[in-house]
Amino acid sequence: MIRKAGYVTITGLLLVLAVFLLRGPQGAAALREKSRQIRALLVENAELRREVEEKKLRIVKLTHDREIQIMEVYKNSTKVRKGDTKFVLPIKPKPAE
Repeated sequence: MIRKAGYVTITGLLLVLAVFLLRGPQGAAALREKSRQIRALLVENAELRREVEEKKLRIVKLTHDREIQIMEVYKNSTKVRKGDTKFVLPIKPKPAE
């Protein structure tokens, strides 16, 4: 009988301890927040991997295709080819708010 009461007491104390641990600052809410942060970082990591792969592909294209290189030079500079017309519009200042 005393042994059974001891088991019940120990089990009750363990349950009370578990409740305090799960409700404390490092409890279930903190675990959910960490899980949410991990998921967000996994999504961000996947997006960054995709961007890196796109940039690698672009580098390979620029390395091997002369026409793409020429197009890139003309796109990023004020140079034009013979017969081409390039319009440069003045930059309008942003209105003060």
